[in-house]
Amino acid sequence: WVIHEGLYTTRDNFYRQPLSKHLPTFVAGSMAAVILLKLEAWIKATGFKFRPLHIVALRIVEAVLIAAYLSVVFRGLFFNWLGMPLPPATKYFMPFTSVKLSLLIVIEMIQPSTVSQIFEWVVLRYMGKISFSVYLLHVFVIFTPPIKQMTNYYDKTFAVFGLVILLATTSYYLVEYPSQLFAQRLSRVFNQLVSHEYEKCQSDTDDSDDSDTCTTKSSVSLLVR
Repeated sequence: WVIHEGLYTTRDNFYRQPLSKHLPTFVAGSMAAVILLKLEAWIKATGFKFRPLHIVALRIVEAVLIAAYLSVVFRGLFFNWLGMPLPPATKYFMPFTSVKLSLLIVIEMIQPSTVSQIFEWVVLRYMGKISFSVYLLHVFVIFTPPIKQMTNYYDKTFAVFGLVILLATTSYYLVEYPSQLFAQRLSRVFNQLVSHEYEKCQSDTDDSDDSDTCTTKSSVSLLVR
């Protein structure tokens, strides 16, 4: 089911979707994580070493996955050349990519290549840093009336990209990053309070057997506060 949905299902309305449209993507990512952990455990247990033939086979599979992914993203390409055209572009906004990306990530984690090095580029690392803001705010840019009314595909693409990056950057430095710092300060304060309560309990109790009780009391007193 996950493989079928990840390979063939398209999303026809990406800002109003039931959970069922997103579920295969989350399941595919979870399955990829499980597969990766199992493979790493097996490689460690058996002492398996990748030989040149294995690496070549992985790179061929990886190249096919990348070609299929780019073909979907750019609405055709290799599918048209193979006589298997995708649905008309007017019928979907978000293509079916979860299976391709999940397998690609697993391959890169097992045997890194130039693809992993590409994702270490400063620009892409920065995009990863603001990605949560991009995820939350891109819809507001896409459906802004002046943007929505643009007819030229390239003008619209560059306008959306630039405005989303600008908005996400502003949100990151004004909201997200300060929130992260605040959460870190709260965590340090809570840790100090727990440590203080524990030390106080220890000073009142000379019996070392009560250390677990002190830990419980300090945690409970912190929650009560």
